[in-house]
Amino acid sequence: MTNKAWMVALSVLALALDPLMAGPATQPATQPADQPANPRIWSIWSPPEQGVQLRFLAEQRTWCEDEIPRLRWEVRNLGPREHLTVVDGQRAAQLEVDGIWYQWPGGLRGGTLPDLGVGRSLEDQLLTLSPIWTEATTKELAWAGGMFGFDSKEVRHSLQLKPGTHTLRLGVIAKPSRANTGEGFRVVSPPLPIVVTPIPEPAGDKERPWPPGPKLAQALKEAIFTAGIVSQNSPRPAEPQMPQWIAEALAKAQRAAELAKGTPMETATKELVETLEAGQKSLASDPAAATPALHEVGRKFGTLVRTLSGELPPSPATQKK
Repeated sequence: MTNKAWMVALSVLALALDPLMAGPATQPATQPADQPANPRIWSIWSPPEQGVQLRFLAEQRTWCEDEIPRLRWEVRNLGPREHLTVVDGQRAAQLEVDGIWYQWPGGLRGGTLPDLGVGRSLEDQLLTLSPIWTEATTKELAWAGGMFGFDSKEVRHSLQLKPGTHTLRLGVIAKPSRANTGEGFRVVSPPLPIVVTPIPEPAGDKERPWPPGPKLAQALKEAIFTAGIVSQNSPRPAEPQMPQWIAEALAKAQRAAELAKGTPMETATKELVETLEAGQKSLASDPAAATPALHEVGRKFGTLVRTLSGELPPSPATQKK
């Protein structure tokens, strides 16, 4: 056996023994005195799917309704399949909450493709339970051919976590990193429970400021999707449909900004409106020179996506006068 083969074999053995050496994946009934009251909680490793395993971590077990829960996931390849890759981050993942599957809309998905050869792992991947998660169909979940699931223009029901206990599972797609090396396949984690506790509801029908309620979440997603079309086509400002795209994005962004007043999303939506207005003005005066202004739309669009998804902390809520 060659040195390389011995190294691969030892790596696989170490990964296989890891859960046995680590002990139980769940927290013991009696916590040590120095353990935090709201500890991290791991799911166990999933059964191997063609040698690939997945597990899930909640940064804490209990969350308040005005928080966006933050989780982590990791995946490893025990073999024998070589030349695999998994899209990192949360944008190409699939999330099940209480039996309903969600995923990021197609136009917002993507990420890098790190190598997941035998003995390798992908660790500490952030996933947040934000309103950007959108209901998915069975057909979309079964589709393992690429990163994009459905048309970004189609806005579906957003994830909204109510007080109570919620059961989560995560699905990721493992794909061949080389041509003609097999088909992609889906790996699903074991279930992981979290608890969401209530906060006092504001008087009347006013929505809580954070995380966004259904009305604001929908408006923000519509603004993001339409601004994303402008951003994706920013290198081609002379595109005949660009004036229509930017006008639609501006209208959606203005509506979202109006609903976001007094919330942590106010600054991000206001900046997107201002950038779209500047892009529209530049496009009207000289389409050939509008690319820098449209690139700025992409930058503000990205900030809004990361804020809504919980990847960036929201700005403090502005108090209405």
